[in-house]
Amino acid sequence: MQSQLGSALTWEQVDELRGEVLGLFCIAFGFLVLKRLLKQ
Repeated sequence: MQSQLGSALTWEQVDELRGEVLGLFCIAFGFLVLKRLLKQ
């Protein structure tokens, strides 16, 4: 399945997806940290 996914996506698409996922992860992480700080 992983090889299928690799052949279906080009490396450019993978890089774009990775960037989007990293961005969303950073936003979610920052939001959780802010929430925790505001609780204190």
